[in-house]
Parts: sequence; structure tokens; C-alpha cells
Amino acid sequence: MHIALVDIDNTICQTNEKIYTKVNRIDVDPLSLPQEFFMNNPDVYLDAEPALGAAEKLKEFIEQGNHLFYVTEREAWTKTITEFWFKEHNFPRLPVIYTDDKRRAALRLKATLCIEDDPCELQTLMDLIPALVPAKNYNKSFERRFKDWSSLNLTRVD
Repeated sequence: MHIALVDIDNTICQTNEKIYTKVNRIDVDPLSLPQEFFMNNPDVYLDAEPALGAAEKLKEFIEQGNHLFYVTEREAWTKTITEFWFKEHNFPRLPVIYTDDKRRAALRLKATLCIEDDPCELQTLMDLIPALVPAKNYNKSFERRFKDWSSLNLTRVD
């Protein structure tokens, strides 16, 4: 059994693709955009496509007895949008932790695993817990990358 932190943006939903469409460029770093961009364009969260198979796999993990928490660097003002998106895309209802310090969240929850795409976040967590990493162009240097949610198996992670 795991206590797992599950990142939202670009892990279970394809937020960057919506951002690239909105700014009409694929070379922009979404992390460099000011908070005002997101406040003026909440549709980048609302209209983001779910990662194929993510909702079903998270439900399966829960049925296996794992405890999951969504963890995100989204600002607190996105709470209603985020919860609506989960419901709209049939994601399991789980606690959502809004934080700029995922390491502290992992320590507080005694997490044993994370599912995370961001290299900076992975660097802060990798000495604490193993990570499953959705394969992106920007995280090629990390182990345990996966291309397809259906291929994940939490019982094989230690």
C-alpha cells in the first residue's frame, strides 16, 4: 500500500497544451507566465484534456488500498475550477493540497510515492520517495517514466 501524491498539471491533465494554444506558441515556458495570465485565462485549467486513462488508473489504485492526494502548485483561487474539472472528467474525489512546497507535503503526509512530471519538483522529492514520471520532453533524465497510464502498477514500486 502507498500514500501517493498525484500532481495535477501535465500529469493527469494536459495543461501545457492549452497554454500553448492560448499564447499561440509552443516555445513558451508556462512556469514563466505571470499569475495574471492564469487569472485572465482560467479556461487553460477548465478546458485541459485529461491524460488518457489517468482517471481509471487512479480509481484502480484506490481500489487496491492505496491512499492518494492530489497535490498542485495552483493558486487557491483555482479550487472551484479544479474541483469542477475533476468532476467533469470523472476523476476520483480526493483531498487536494495547494502548495508551493511539495516536499513539505510529502513529509507531512508520510508519502511513499509521487506521480509528478516537473523536473524541479522531482529533484526536491527524489531523495524522499520514488516517483512515477509521465514522459515529457523536459523530463527525459528521470527514471520510471511512463507513456501510458494503463501501464502503471503501484505494487511494483518500492
